[in-house]
Amino acid sequence: MTGPTPAQAGYYSVSGVVVCARVDDLSQVTARLAGLPGVDVHHLEAATGRAVITLETNGGDHEEACLERVRREIGVISVELVCHYVEPPGTDRAQDDIETRGAA
Repeated sequence: MTGPTPAQAGYYSVSGVVVCARVDDLSQVTARLAGLPGVDVHHLEAATGRAVITLETNGGDHEEACLERVRREIGVISVELVCHYVEPPGTDRAQDDIETRGAA
């Protein structure tokens, strides 16, 4: 396949992810995750050790790298991709994201 990758082309990508951690570690894990670029923590379920997060990236390899960084965070037991949305270049959201975060 030739041509630019989604990251190079400026795609805006949002992924909904469920992260599982030990119940006792959930608050520390999510605090560290919240400090990662492009990660927002939306919901904690303390009784089960689960959290819902979103990853916002410019798509492509950068998205995979962010998901892998979440997987490797100390205390994370599992990571499940629940939903994924991509906007192509030229849309307002994709352009705003490129201007705010850079194309990397």
